[in-house]
Amino acid sequence: MRELIFCKESVVWLALMLITLASWVLGTHHGLVADSAFFEMSTIMLLAFYKARLVIIHFMEVAGAPTTLRLSCECWVLGSCAIIIVSGSGYFAT
Repeated sequence: MRELIFCKESVVWLALMLITLASWVLGTHHGLVADSAFFEMSTIMLLAFYKARLVIIHFMEVAGAPTTLRLSCECWVLGSCAIIIVSGSGYFAT
């Protein structure tokens, strides 16, 4: 039983739950961390994509996959997060 509780997947699951709680608190208590809505949105999106990365690496077993697959997954997470945050910033608004 001890091996089940302290295995890598259980620790990652606990981290996912804590990140979910943190993003929920940030999303429901506006102005808790900063007055800027963009900063809060960026923080929540970073947490969400970090959670996606944890799921991809640990539960889809990409950690032991060939380098090209792991690199493409890492680039997808980073690129998607960057595109969403930049588009939410209003930098490219006309």
